[in-house]
Amino acid sequence: MTPSFRPDAFQFRRRAAQSTPTINVVPLVDVLLVLLVILLVTAPALVHVVTTQLPRAVAAPAQRNEHRLILTIAASGVVFWGEEAVPLDALQARLSEALQNHQDTELLIQAHRDVAFERVAQVMAAAARAGLKRVGFAVQPS
Repeated sequence: MTPSFRPDAFQFRRRAAQSTPTINVVPLVDVLLVLLVILLVTAPALVHVVTTQLPRAVAAPAQRNEHRLILTIAASGVVFWGEEAVPLDALQARLSEALQNHQDTELLIQAHRDVAFERVAQVMAAAARAGLKRVGFAVQPS
C-alpha cells in the first residue's frame, strides 16, 4: 500500500505558523480596576492621619466697618455680646435682629486660644443661619 497524500495536514501547519499571538487584556484591566478601587478607598483614610500645625501670619488691620458686631468667646465657652453673656440658642435671634437694622453688618469673633473649635463652629453656624455674610476673626498681632 502506498501512503496516501493528505494536503489538509500540511495546510494546518502553515496556518499555525501564520497565526499571530494575542494578549488577553481583560485580566489586565480587571487588575487595574481593583488597584484603582483600593486607592480610592484608602486615600481618604490617609488624609486624616496627617497632623499639621497652623502657621502664624501677620495681617494688615481690617478696614473698619461702622456696623461691626463683636462677639467674644471666653475660654470656658461662654459667648459674650459686649459685656453681656448670650446663650447659644438665643444668639441667632439676636444676630437676625441686628442684621435687620443694617444689611452690611459684619461679625468679628474674638475667641480665646483655648476654646474648643466646636464652640466657634456653633457661633459661625448661628451667624450663617441669621444671614450674616461677613464673618472675621480677631487675632493677637505677633
